[in-house]
Amino acid sequence: MKVRIDVEGFLKNIESYAEDTDYDYTYYLILNELKRMQISKMIGRLEPEHLNPILLFLRDWMPSGWVMWSEKEERRWQMGLKLCEALNELHTDFSLLNKIDLLHFNHDIHGNAVKRIFEQISDLELAASREAIATVTSKVMHLLNSELFVMCDTRIIASYGFQPNPDGYLEFLVRMKGLAKQLQPYLGRITEKAEKLKKRSSEIYGEQICPVKSLAKLIDESNWIETRKRRVRH
Repeated sequence: MKVRIDVEGFLKNIESYAEDTDYDYTYYLILNELKRMQISKMIGRLEPEHLNPILLFLRDWMPSGWVMWSEKEERRWQMGLKLCEALNELHTDFSLLNKIDLLHFNHDIHGNAVKRIFEQISDLELAASREAIATVTSKVMHLLNSELFVMCDTRIIASYGFQPNPDGYLEFLVRMKGLAKQLQPYLGRITEKAEKLKKRSSEIYGEQICPVKSLAKLIDESNWIETRKRRVRH
């Protein structure tokens, strides 16, 4: 089923997200650090300390669902090591997707790689509940390729009729590409809005840490606002 997207509603949603949340500071800091490290090129030879920015992001963004920060230090180290090993094992899949953004994602070429990445990260059970595992997994994936992977939680993925598992996330990503294609004719307006929001964030956080967000990130923000509006209505 094709979901139509209203560009005016989309623009309002990303502005509402900027006004109503305080997550962006951590997001900007961590994303900049990972890009400085060129983390995507390091997959295959990662060491546990290279993942510290990702672990800090998860701790600050969803502390109640992030199991690594609620257990003993030794346990946290072991789980960080497992994440490092899993990502290194996935280096071929990440290499295939390294320069792919959401608009150029191809289900037939890239779909199996997406499913393998989602499955291996989610199998680590890095969250305190089954419901939070898909959220943590999609956040890790997004931080490693913010142009392609769209973050989601169980409410968001369920709102599109999909399950929080590898097949469901792939279907979700295909749907998000469909939304991105609908938005493509309006990229000028979207970029203009994103630049204005970047300027606002820069006034708060400083010019140096505020990049213009990817379309994949903006779609996530719109999804988050839409899901919140449904919860309020019900």
